[in-house]
Amino acid sequence: MGGSMSSFSSDALALLRDTLSYLQNQADFPIFASQETADYFRKKQETVKTASKNKEVIKVPNEPEIKQSEEKAILQLPIEAVKIVPSIPEKKPVSVEMPPPKWEERKTEPVLPAVPGAPKDSQPFRTSLIPLTEVRKLFTSLFPQFPVMDSIPNDAIAVKIAERWKTKNKTAPISILAFQEPPEQRALLEQIAKALDATFLSARLIEAEPIEKEKQWEAFLSVPDLKIVIICDYTLWQMKHLMTFFKENPTQGNRTLGTIPLFLLPDLSLYLKDPLLKRSLWKALCQKISS
Repeated sequence: MGGSMSSFSSDALALLRDTLSYLQNQADFPIFASQETADYFRKKQETVKTASKNKEVIKVPNEPEIKQSEEKAILQLPIEAVKIVPSIPEKKPVSVEMPPPKWEERKTEPVLPAVPGAPKDSQPFRTSLIPLTEVRKLFTSLFPQFPVMDSIPNDAIAVKIAERWKTKNKTAPISILAFQEPPEQRALLEQIAKALDATFLSARLIEAEPIEKEKQWEAFLSVPDLKIVIICDYTLWQMKHLMTFFKENPTQGNRTLGTIPLFLLPDLSLYLKDPLLKRSLWKALCQKISS
């Protein structure tokens, strides 16, 4: 009996060893579960193994280790390079309460001193904060194509051109010029204008003083309808600007203002003293206009 029990135990041990070795060599062979269950657990085990291999462990040094490394680095430096910097205590922010703005306070421009003789209730003069010299420099740099003038240009020529229509409207084919004549002589010129207007062309007595003052004789004499100008000789000599248009041809006995025929009247006081001379004046005027 004893021999049979020992042989049974040795055989059982041999069977167990063979079974273990078989199981280790045949890991893919399903024994305890179905094929699907075994595949599920095998895939799950493989994913766990790959994740554990790819996982990197990063070691973060703690604060004591950092301080020890810094102390070692400082001890390795020479003495001259080590400087002790005193620690500066942190300042706590101080809250300052600003007063609310006063809407009544407004910035005003500088005011020039009062002008003597000006009324008290007049508005104060204000000056610009930018000097005119700086404005001039800025303008010339931005717009070099426009010249900057020191004085305001004279617009006399523009006014003269603009007033031409007024001067041209004063003319008549027979224009009789009056210039500061006494009332009796002026009345005689008006009678002559009425007689010529009734006998020949349209005639008109025209004030020569504003035309001379505004130097508009060029516009006056350029009217196409103007046929003849009648004026006293002493009046012509008093108007310098009109004299620049005066022309005389002694050989032919013709006088003109530019290209317009001119008839010069003698002193009108002679006709007032001797009314018989008016007949000779009328004959001379009729002959001049008819020619």
